[in-house]
Amino acid sequence: MPTFTAKRLRVSLLIAFALSNSVSAEQPISATQRTGEDVFNQLQQQLDKDTCHQDDVSKKWLKKYTKTPREFTNHLKAILPLLDYVSNEAKEKNLPAEFVLVPFIESWYDPAASTNTGPMGLWQMMPKTAKHFGIRFGNGYDGRYSPVDSTEAALNYLRRLQREFKHWPTTLMAYNAGDSRMRGSLKRQKLSKADAAQKLPTGLAAHTYAYIHKVEAIACLLNHPKRFGITLPDKTRFTPLTVVDTDVSGQNLQQLADSAQMSLGELITLNPSYRNGLKDNAPNRLLVLRTVSSENDIPLDPGN
Repeated sequence: MPTFTAKRLRVSLLIAFALSNSVSAEQPISATQRTGEDVFNQLQQQLDKDTCHQDDVSKKWLKKYTKTPREFTNHLKAILPLLDYVSNEAKEKNLPAEFVLVPFIESWYDPAASTNTGPMGLWQMMPKTAKHFGIRFGNGYDGRYSPVDSTEAALNYLRRLQREFKHWPTTLMAYNAGDSRMRGSLKRQKLSKADAAQKLPTGLAAHTYAYIHKVEAIACLLNHPKRFGITLPDKTRFTPLTVVDTDVSGQNLQQLADSAQMSLGELITLNPSYRNGLKDNAPNRLLVLRTVSSENDIPLDPGN
C-alpha cells in the first residue's frame, strides 16, 4: 500500500483541486454543489457501528491514522469529490459502505498510485483481475489508472464476492488474498466465514488479517471523529464529479478540460490514465465536474 507521506505531492494537487471548487460557507449552495456533511452522513448511515475495537491491533491502526489529525482532515477534504463518487457508485450497486473505504487502504484515494509489485491505481488491482473485469490495457493506456473503469471493475468484483460470501469482512479478505485462496481455505477448515480477529481461516498472509482492522479503523474514525481528535470537513463545499463518454475524433484533453471548466492539470489529476492523451483503444470515459457545461457542451460519443 502506498504510504500517506509518499503521496504528499499528488495529495497537494488534489487539495488544490478540491479547494478551487469550494466556496465560502456564507454563500448559498448551488444545485450542482454538495458538502462534506452530505458525504459523511451517507457513509455514517450505512457503516457498521461496531468497528471501534480495543484490541492491540485495532489500537495500532487507529493510532497510525490519527498521528497527525490535521493532515488526516486535509486529506479527507482533498478527496471529497472522489469519495463522493465512489460512495454513490457503491450505494447504487447496494453494496456495504465498508467497500467505499477500500481505496483508503489501497491507495489513500490516489488514482495515480503505483507500486513495484504489480497492483496499480485507486483500487490497486492486479493485471489479471483487472482484465477479467473488463479493464483495458495497451498502447500507453492502463485502465487501472482510470477512477471510472477501476471503480466499476472493483465494485463488480466485490459484488460478486459479496453474493458468494454474504459477509463483508470475508469479502474484503478475499479481495486482498484472492478469492480462490479464500474459498479453498474456508472449505478445508470447514468455516462459513472469515474472522480477522481470530486469524481464521488460518494460513493467510498477515496483511490479509490486518486488512479488516484497517477498514474498521477508518470506519471507526468516520463514525466517531471527535473521540480521536478528528475534525471532519463537513462544511467544505465541492462540485460533484460526473462521467462523460467522449468522442476522441478531433478532440484533445485541453478542449475537454475547457468544456468542463477545469484546468488541464485538474483533469489529468482526476484521470491519470489519460496523461498521455486520449486513446482509440480506451473507453475514454472521464471524470469531470458536474457543471452545466460538462453536461451539455462536452462532445459525447454519438453511440451513447
